[in-house]
Order: sequence, then structure tokens, then C-alpha cells
Amino acid sequence: MKMPINATKAALRGSREVAIAMNGAPMATPRA
Repeated sequence: MKMPINATKAALRGSREVAIAMNGAPMATPRA
């Protein structure tokens, strides 16, 4: 597993999904 790129991408995606979810957007679906 390549930690740097994968970890960064996962962190960015996670932060984005969390931000969207916290924004209170029930219609916003997290991208898998």
C-alpha cells in the first residue's frame, strides 16, 4: 500500500464527505 498518496486521497475524500454530511445536505450522497 502506498501510504502518502492513498492516505492523502482518503483523507481528502473523507473530509469532503464529512463536510457535506455536516452541512446538512440529506440529498448529498457520499461518493464511493
